[in-house]
Amino acid sequence: MKHKDCLRRRSVMGAEQRQRLDRHGAYRRVEAVFRRQKAIEQAVYEIRERSGCTHDKNRTPGSSYISDPTAMTAIRNMDEIKSVALDDGFVVQYPERWLKVISTTYDSCGDSGAAFRLRCAGSRWDEACAELHIGRSTYFAMLDDVTHFALAAACQMGLIR
Repeated sequence: MKHKDCLRRRSVMGAEQRQRLDRHGAYRRVEAVFRRQKAIEQAVYEIRERSGCTHDKNRTPGSSYISDPTAMTAIRNMDEIKSVALDDGFVVQYPERWLKVISTTYDSCGDSGAAFRLRCAGSRWDEACAELHIGRSTYFAMLDDVTHFALAAACQMGLIR
């Protein structure tokens, strides 16, 4: 009987460890998307410029010909982009929602957002502390605040469960 209890405890501990890893995986996902902000913006821009209505007189059946540039812009920007694959192979689901999360986070977090922006730009913690004139513990507390805010915003937008 002891052997079965031991196995049961191991499987429960494995589930707890998986939950812990998933929780940290969400934080890593948020930071990975924030680090690739410029690439996501560029990919969304390229997709928006490529998509839309045709101007071609030799169009395929089922496509429409619209000569109004305002209507073309409206149709192009109406649908949400489902996913974007970046040059480094990273796939972002709902990139426009992520860009909203990023802008909301930076707008709402003030100085903490500046610290997180420096981290995403690749600055080391000591360089960021010197630039912001703060201590190490304050810097990491600011990063935690921004990460928690961004994770909550991403959950509200349905990007992370």
